[in-house]
Amino acid sequence: MLIFGGSDRQYCSEGFIMTPLTTPHRWQFRLDCFDVFISLQFIFDCSKVISLPDVGFIVNGHKLPLSSRDYIIKEDEDGQVTCFSAIAGLNQMRDDISVWFLGSSFMRAYYTYFDKGNNRVGFARAIH
Repeated sequence: MLIFGGSDRQYCSEGFIMTPLTTPHRWQFRLDCFDVFISLQFIFDCSKVISLPDVGFIVNGHKLPLSSRDYIIKEDEDGQVTCFSAIAGLNQMRDDISVWFLGSSFMRAYYTYFDKGNNRVGFARAIH
């Protein structure tokens, strides 16, 4: 769902964690830290997905965890089920900083508030 000009609190938990944009013409912001305890391989044994650890993004001093339900995608193609990670780093550096795309796996888990007027973005746990 996309809402222009505001937010709808029935879809998210209380309080947004706001962080400034580092590049105003892009929705780019600084991650304080990225906690991951898996090898970030792309394909996983589907029977072991439930046992995979959470990954955590630290944004403006706040941990925003994703469970394996959030970051693993199951794809069924002609009866062949494949499980793979939706988290990946971009194989390039900008100004000696790693670039990551959070994308749809993150945005399914966190209601994202784009505040262009104040050059910031905010996150609150999504309510499904």
